[in-house]
Amino acid sequence: MIQFPARKCLMKSHREFMVLLVLLVLIGSQASTQWASSQSVGRSFIPSKNLRITAALKRGETKGSLILEWSFRNISRKDIHFRDTYVLRDYKFVITEPDGHIVSPTAEGQQKIFASLFVSHRDSVTLHPGEQVLRQLILTDIYDLKPGRFYSAFLERHLSLDSGKTFEDVRSNMVRTKFDK
Repeated sequence: MIQFPARKCLMKSHREFMVLLVLLVLIGSQASTQWASSQSVGRSFIPSKNLRITAALKRGETKGSLILEWSFRNISRKDIHFRDTYVLRDYKFVITEPDGHIVSPTAEGQQKIFASLFVSHRDSVTLHPGEQVLRQLILTDIYDLKPGRFYSAFLERHLSLDSGKTFEDVRSNMVRTKFDK
């Protein structure tokens, strides 16, 4: 049997390549999250005529937690069909400090955001006129919020209501709070 010494070297190179690829994807997803958040803050926005997101901030049951709750309501006169997966995948969250600085996710939060990209199960949701779905996210599990500071937050959802022919952006109201532990 012939052995190829280069094969062992190739396998090591392949492992190194895969590690490098994973690192590049993680860095790229973090950079794109920051870019998307800053782009979202600066771009003009036309409100949806079919859907409305209403957000509110509240203190969590555990000490030091801050929860963003929102309702996603059908304000049109027709049924609306869309796919729903996981809030970190479906919605874009923008948390800012009073000076306009965008708050970054923690390392654990970044991992949760990255893992949400791999959620493949998508439920089909139908909202009849006037119906709503309620969602929430514990912001302190994802973002690096400092006690005693004021924060503003809003969320967006980009979705198609006609099987991908056109897309619609829905943005919530801006909510503000002082974060205390």
